[in-house]
Amino acid sequence: VIQLGLLLFYMNQKAGFHIDELWTYSLSNSLNTRPIFNDNYGNKELELYNRWLSGDYFKNLLTVQQDEKFNYKKVRENQVNDGTHPPLYYYIINTICSLFPDSFSKWYGLSLNIIVFILSQVLLFQISKNILPNKFALLCVFFYGFTAAAINTFVYIRMYALLSFFFLLITYIYINAFKSNNYLYIFLSVFFCVFLGAHTH
Repeated sequence: VIQLGLLLFYMNQKAGFHIDELWTYSLSNSLNTRPIFNDNYGNKELELYNRWLSGDYFKNLLTVQQDEKFNYKKVRENQVNDGTHPPLYYYIINTICSLFPDSFSKWYGLSLNIIVFILSQVLLFQISKNILPNKFALLCVFFYGFTAAAINTFVYIRMYALLSFFFLLITYIYINAFKSNNYLYIFLSVFFCVFLGAHTH
């Protein structure tokens, strides 16, 4: 609870955005607006240079409009055009933003990170207690949650927090695989985790 409070404190302090965080929102939510500074649009992107772009342009770039909710086909198309990351994270961000159309907030992206932080801490404890006594497993969770690395990971609105969760999940699956003779369960668990992780980053 203390760690979550500290994380929420730093999230609340967040006053600006790294350009990649704006990419998160634009690639997740832009339907008809061509993203700026993208090499995959050829010479057409030059039309956006050295000219005034209205506030509506950026609003449409970063938000889901009322008639554009849950448009996963467009999210995938944006990712194909961007040519960098797979679409799972952007599907999730689009889903959250679609619940609040015509508005923009840092909390749409941060809310996902809060959930992922809690799940990651649970997994870290479960992994640690397979190796250490419970009190030391709690210390692992305690020390990780208060590090600058953890806080930076979860305050940054990108797919890295979700990807870290999938790394923890597959570690947990591997540890428990040694305790099970159910090979179908092991195979399906590993496949599911790798599939989701590979579609995150």
